[in-house]
Amino acid sequence: MVDTCLVLRIVGAPVIGKKLIVNGVGFDDGAKILLNDQQQKMPITTRILIAKKAGKLIAWGQTIMLQVRNLNGSLSPEFSFTRTQ
Repeated sequence: MVDTCLVLRIVGAPVIGKKLIVNGVGFDDGAKILLNDQQQKMPITTRILIAKKAGKLIAWGQTIMLQVRNLNGSLSPEFSFTRTQ
């Protein structure tokens, strides 16, 4: 089991169209978004992570748990997200 990194954290996660935009701190190049423990397909960026089609997996009013996994295996704390828009 990998220890949760205190510096790595999600601060926001809006859905825009089909895209889930995850904002936070401590993301490494190549970090991955986990939506309810399922890794999402996404381009590589460092400050903003975009899961290109994950937005369509989240229904209006649905609450999901998000995490980010860096390449070294460190995980952000879980971030509860409810789609309201």
